Amino acid sequence: MATVLAELVENLEFGKVGNEFFEYCKCVSIQRLGYILEEVLCANDVADALYDRWRRLVRPANVKLNMLSANAAFARNKRWHVDVNDKLEVDEL
Repeated sequence: MATVLAELVENLEFGKVGNEFFEYCKCVSIQRLGYILEEVLCANDVADALYDRWRRLVRPANVKLNMLSANAAFARNKRWHVDVNDKLEVDEL
């Protein structure tokens, strides 16, 4: 998934999407997306735009990065409220 996002990241413009996007998408999905954009892909401008819109609309709870992993969280991303329990890598593009 991170590899696909790496290919699409330059086309993402969260400042232009309507509130419907945030109503349609689950909060946990936006949290994980924001974490990946910021921490894995270093797409800080895109992550900031997503964060600005998202935080005005929701009150997040902490979520695991990988729900299917039995690994304990080894870090917590306070901005996105993500308990990091898995490592993500981007394939060579």
